[in-house]
Amino acid sequence: GEDPARGVEPRRTELGEEAPSGVDEAAKLSAAAQERLDAGDREGAIALWRRAFRALPGGFGYAPRRAAAALAIADAEERAFRETDDPMRLHAAVAALDAYLGGLDPTDDENRAKVEDRRAELLDMYLRASAPEGPQPAPPAALQRRGFDRRAGFAAAGLGGAAVVAGVVALAGGLTGRAADDDLRRVIARPCEGTDPLDPCGSDQAREQQKSELVSEGLRANRMALVGGILAGTLLAAGVAALVAGAIRGRARVQVRTAGLVVRF
Repeated sequence: GEDPARGVEPRRTELGEEAPSGVDEAAKLSAAAQERLDAGDREGAIALWRRAFRALPGGFGYAPRRAAAALAIADAEERAFRETDDPMRLHAAVAALDAYLGGLDPTDDENRAKVEDRRAELLDMYLRASAPEGPQPAPPAALQRRGFDRRAGFAAAGLGGAAVVAGVVALAGGLTGRAADDDLRRVIARPCEGTDPLDPCGSDQAREQQKSELVSEGLRANRMALVGGILAGTLLAAGVAALVAGAIRGRARVQVRTAGLVVRF
């Protein structure tokens, strides 16, 4: 029969080429898939939901729609299994959910939990259904490094920025302390003008007051440089630790090729 999704209107790119609007196309394909399912055409519905899944853009904002399409495929495949007792329908259901999880943003905990719970349920059904035939391989997936955990990267960037600020504070303290030391040497080298002939320097009140102020200023600057240096070193070490943790926690991406569904991330 005629494809209910054929009415998707194309949009034009800046180069004048016709290209389907991913979100609008996916919405129309999903609606057509539900109509097919309601009419009893489960295979046609699954095919349309696969097309809707592929049409949706990646990224955090579209994760709920991608999850809905993947779960719809999995539910339809499970119903087909209950009618046919064919474990490969469960195999295809798990693969559809793996395709979604493989491209999921690491911060999207809400959708991940829902889909992972459904996947665990279907995988358990698949393993039990396949037991009489012997061990069956899991849905084929080629694992690749995701690259880096985004939250760890943000933490490392923040710690690195704070370390730079602390380093600037330490540098300012060091420069201030050095200037105070230079001023103190000049005051000490200046001839004493005290009124006591036996202790002309000790009785030079202006000179002694300058010395006291410069010593206090130098001590404050040294403390500022010391604290800034310790903070900078600590923050830098924490930033490096965050980078290492981000590399270790980088999640795996998957490439799934099952029952005509091919998704790459």
